[in-house]
Amino acid sequence: MAQTTTKPKNQKDSLTVAQSYGTVSNRPLALDHRVRLASTNNLNQVLADTMTLRDLYKKHHWQVSGAMFYQLHLLYDKHFGEQALVVDAVAERIQTLGGVAIAMAPDVAEMTRIARPPRDREHVALQLFRLLQGHELIIAESRELARAAAAEGDDGTSDLLISDVLRLNELQVWFVSEQLGGSGIADEDVAAAQLALGRVVLRQSRTPAGGRIRLPVQRKKRSVIAGQPARSRPLPQSPSQSPHLR
Repeated sequence: MAQTTTKPKNQKDSLTVAQSYGTVSNRPLALDHRVRLASTNNLNQVLADTMTLRDLYKKHHWQVSGAMFYQLHLLYDKHFGEQALVVDAVAERIQTLGGVAIAMAPDVAEMTRIARPPRDREHVALQLFRLLQGHELIIAESRELARAAAAEGDDGTSDLLISDVLRLNELQVWFVSEQLGGSGIADEDVAAAQLALGRVVLRQSRTPAGGRIRLPVQRKKRSVIAGQPARSRPLPQSPSQSPHLR
């Protein structure tokens, strides 16, 4: 009887896998293998977070409602398109360095450090703060990883993180923040959104399988518009309970 050999489950078929994720192929880039591997790993984290923020903008683009619907519907879609361009630039940098860019939604969901939003339609103030929190996370990691890449001589990666990722996110933070200032959203609604989002993020950060990190939450109930103390109250359950969120 002919003997059959069974491949180990963790052994990948060379006929279907051209390159394993988490490896880098040789490139004549005058960069050490170790440096390129570190850069691709770091860029994949930025890529996963950027893809999540991109899709968060599209979610809000579809689900936004109320008096600010038209301007936010357009703004969210504009920012979505800009983030999509950054996604492509980061992914192509990973491939340029000889790595394998993360691509599929389940893999992104496992890697991203941005808290997963609910399927529900959220109030405008909560949408805006959720976006700002995602931007701040990407801004912080981009600065840190850009310095690390520059220290290792990977100037191309450092330039990408500063010129494409960091500057765009800083610009979009400005536009999103201005939707809160002078938008007609009351100070107490802003504070309530901050507290509600803080509870959501902290709850998700305790989920072992979620791959989340504990993000800093503003604990003082202060207005981000005028810097005045704001009265704490629960986030409105329906638009009819808050004329500012219609």
